[in-house]
Amino acid sequence: MKSFFVSILFTGMTILAVAQDPSYPAAPAQPQNIVAAEYYVDNDPGIGSATAVAVSPGVTIANINPAINITGLSNGMHRLVLRTKNTEGSWSVANYREFLYDFNPPYQPVATTPGNIVAAEYFIDTDPGVGNAAAISVSPGTDLSSVPVAVATAGLSNGSHRLFIRSKSNTGIWSLVFVREFLIDFNFAYPAIAAAPQNIVSAEYFLNTDPGCGSATAIPITPGTELNNVPAVINTSGLQNGTNRLGFRTKNAAGFWSVTQTREFVYNIDPPYATAPAAPQDLVAAEYFINTDPGPGNGTNISFAAGTDVNNIAVGITTASLAPATTNKLFLRTKNAEGFWSVTNAKEFVVTISNDPAYPLAPAA
Repeated sequence: MKSFFVSILFTGMTILAVAQDPSYPAAPAQPQNIVAAEYYVDNDPGIGSATAVAVSPGVTIANINPAINITGLSNGMHRLVLRTKNTEGSWSVANYREFLYDFNPPYQPVATTPGNIVAAEYFIDTDPGVGNAAAISVSPGTDLSSVPVAVATAGLSNGSHRLFIRSKSNTGIWSLVFVREFLIDFNFAYPAIAAAPQNIVSAEYFLNTDPGCGSATAIPITPGTELNNVPAVINTSGLQNGTNRLGFRTKNAAGFWSVTQTREFVYNIDPPYATAPAAPQDLVAAEYFINTDPGPGNGTNISFAAGTDVNNIAVGITTASLAPATTNKLFLRTKNAEGFWSVTNAKEFVVTISNDPAYPLAPAA
């Protein structure tokens, strides 16, 4: 009976499981034929409005060779886009490929023999245009070397400039421009050298800020063409601590000042120090307390002999009021002969039981 019931239950579960399977959709129709295709370059004119590509209808179309119209495209990167339409009229997703367009115009045929160079010109920095630069005289020939050229540099500023040269053939074609950089360094005329060195007749110095030639602090000197080891008293009052700059210069008998020489130095003024403290005072009193501060002078007194340095004093600390097995703090301070108390020092300690307490009697049976 039990086996029969289990079989019925299993069969019911199986039927239930089969009844829960969902119905699947019908299989899709066969792929539609591709019946049309079109392409465009860069800009989409809209579906069905691009350039048509001739195709033979079919499910799969391969190896079609459309002629792409590239008339009017600029040199550079472009994008070719292609899409197809099936028999239901649905268009595919657009596929694209990028390509590089590089239009080379037709070149003139190469001459059978080199043409003579019949003209040349140069310009500096700015191109006035082909045929408008400064002419260079040349004897016509196919290969010109070592042609002397007088280049006009009047009006150029000091610094780097560029010289450009080009030539023209007997067919009227100008060459590429040849360029070289050069440096203009115009030196003005210097005054004549003095017959003999002038005596140094005065000197001056300044600190940090230059008041101008002749307006700094004078340095007494004995005139001469070469001065060495001249002692100068520099006034540093009012300077800030730190790095400062000393500048000095001299003037010759012709009234010309020398180049200013500078030296950096560190100024560090030491302020007056306070007077040394008096001799250490004797310690005249000491006290301790546990856990709670009763106030300076109100702790438990510690007896000792007065002195400036007190060590190894035996002190009996009363712990009778402390609970067993507790952590406590012991505080200690001293007072000197002037009546000032020291900073309080503290140490933690644990109270232990020296004698076992009486235990209660065991309970009756």
